[in-house]
Amino acid sequence: MRAGGTAAALGRGLGFALLATAGLGLLAAVVLLPAWAAAQRADYQRACLHADLADARAYSRALRRYADALDAGHDETLVQRHLARYLNLPPPGQPLPVTHVAAGGDAPPIGRGEAVVLYEPAARPAPPSPRLLALAERLQRARLRRGLLLLAALSVAAGLLLFAPRHKPHSPQPVVRGA
Repeated sequence: MRAGGTAAALGRGLGFALLATAGLGLLAAVVLLPAWAAAQRADYQRACLHADLADARAYSRALRRYADALDAGHDETLVQRHLARYLNLPPPGQPLPVTHVAAGGDAPPIGRGEAVVLYEPAARPAPPSPRLLALAERLQRARLRRGLLLLAALSVAAGLLLFAPRHKPHSPQPVVRGA
């Protein structure tokens, strides 16, 4: 094979690779990106539910500690506050105290006669990338999706048709018998 033939073959191979890769990449994006976005949304919702469950468990533990402290009865102030808050039995001459149950960062200011039960809130997950989710939403439109699929098919077909290797027709070799 001569040098011009090698360069032409390399050019055909490169042209095919570029068009076929672009077409197959576009096809993969159109087909896989919406499914990926749905999986990302589901993972985010699952992580948020896990954080909510952790908050509920922490809240339950905080209330259990509060109830245990009341049952123990060692803290007379806590018992007085609980009686005043839930049974409307304030100590004589004092305002009705308030008991708050709040997340650690959301604790209200504590005034006189108030009991606060604190718990540490769970960390919230980071939401998925809004750019890729928006692109996946756009790819759900039927006209755009059909157009991109057609473009991908045309790109692969153009790579196959335009850059197919050139073959010379084979001339049959004469068969020599009995020599």
